[in-house]
Amino acid sequence: MSAKMILYFLLISYVILGITISILLKYIYNQTTDNGIAFHHNSFISLLMFISEIFSLPVYYIKNRKLKKETIKEGDKENIENKLLIQANKKKEISNIKLMLLIIMASFFDFCACFLSDLAMAFAHTTFVMFLKALILVVFIVFLSWLIYSKKPILDHLYGSIVAFIAIILICLSVFYGKINSDEDNDKLLFLYSLILVFFAMASQSVQSLIIEEDIIRKHNIHQFFVIGYEGLFGFVINFILCIIFYFIKCENTKNNSKNICNEDDEHIWRLENVLFALKQVFGNTALIYLFFTLIIARSLYNLIAISIIKYGGALTRGIIENVRNIFVWVILLIPWTKGALTEKFNWLRVLGVLLIIITILLYFSVFKIDERKKIRDKINNLSSLNERIIKDSNYEEGLLTKSISSSELEDT
Repeated sequence: MSAKMILYFLLISYVILGITISILLKYIYNQTTDNGIAFHHNSFISLLMFISEIFSLPVYYIKNRKLKKETIKEGDKENIENKLLIQANKKKEISNIKLMLLIIMASFFDFCACFLSDLAMAFAHTTFVMFLKALILVVFIVFLSWLIYSKKPILDHLYGSIVAFIAIILICLSVFYGKINSDEDNDKLLFLYSLILVFFAMASQSVQSLIIEEDIIRKHNIHQFFVIGYEGLFGFVINFILCIIFYFIKCENTKNNSKNICNEDDEHIWRLENVLFALKQVFGNTALIYLFFTLIIARSLYNLIAISIIKYGGALTRGIIENVRNIFVWVILLIPWTKGALTEKFNWLRVLGVLLIIITILLYFSVFKIDERKKIRDKINNLSSLNERIIKDSNYEEGLLTKSISSSELEDT
């Protein structure tokens, strides 16, 4: 199977699994325990996300061991170097200490992106944050590629960034329009908080995916399962330490949406996170056990596919396909499937923003073929084919000439 076909398969699987995870999380947050306390533990779910990434390590080492056995049986030294997942050039280009430091940095930025995104959802609607995240991420990646790697964006991507920026404004207006008409200044302030949090969350994720993950996987040729596995391991340690700290941070005031940030336990004490009570809620509810079991499996596959997309298509491709996933999730959430009420309210500004997102996706995938370099490439191909014809004709004429000379020489003899 070609790399292009693998990428298409990964992109489709990424969208399907992303939709599944969003629906599973929706069901999880709608679950309540026997005492009527809703399950709302963002940091606990992030902890499970890192656990699902750790499952990449056994897959990596099993596959690596299998390849070692195959290459040893073949007894071909060159084949060993080509097939081993940890290749020889890794030791030449990057040391193990530097590699682990980069993966720890990626884990930290991943946690920051998750934590700030979840915090933003406490102040604004879920799908609004999802749309905003994906759009800002793509713009950040294009900007950082130009700023750090001096990669000038092609014309399609430049126009796509402009359309994405307009889509961001429209989606913000779709939420902020209701805040303008309301007399509550506090709602407007919370909305601005969500914008700032999403901005910093996507700044963290763009650094993680473009500068660290893409650099490790594509430049240093480190296997993607190795990277995501250790990223999950270090991310779990960072998140677990912070969960212990969050347990001792109490929320005395549950107003101003702080109830969406903090968690209430069975003693009616609000904390920033309470992992022990989260586990108690999970094992006290059979539906939550099945939901979390399915979520961990879906997350494991989702993380493997996400990191593989960076390998075959780059960080920008992953950011673009994130927009596709969000559109499908938004359409599904418009259907009244949760407690007989619309999860999403229909909004014309939001619809216009979604249409611009679709145009942005088409531009990034160069469906409109705006980039003039394609015409230049076509001209070069035409010139090269013309040159080939000229060379063939000249060769043919030279052949005739040599043939005539040889025949004349035979006549003389």
